[in-house]
Amino acid sequence: MVLTATGPGQNPASKSKRTTKMTREQFRQWLDKIDLNDDGFISWNELYAALLVLGLKFKTWKVWRAMRKIDLNHNNVIDIGKERDLLVEYAEKHWGIIQAD
Repeated sequence: MVLTATGPGQNPASKSKRTTKMTREQFRQWLDKIDLNDDGFISWNELYAALLVLGLKFKTWKVWRAMRKIDLNHNNVIDIGKERDLLVEYAEKHWGIIQAD
């Protein structure tokens, strides 16, 4: 796997360079890992923590915008399934963290 950050528990203050490129499948698997409370949903806080680990800038804006575009049923979480697939597409298009499979 190309991603070097292992999860939201990693020290975000670390000055180490983070590799944020991964395949679509690796990103899907990684999304499963960021569901910290194992409720089957990705919350705003979980997605924010994940982007923090990836070292992306403007995390608050990125999470807010992604949730507005992807949360189809407006329940304030990203459901595993259709919405997760939309998040993969969104990340590829807007965040530049997905490389070709």
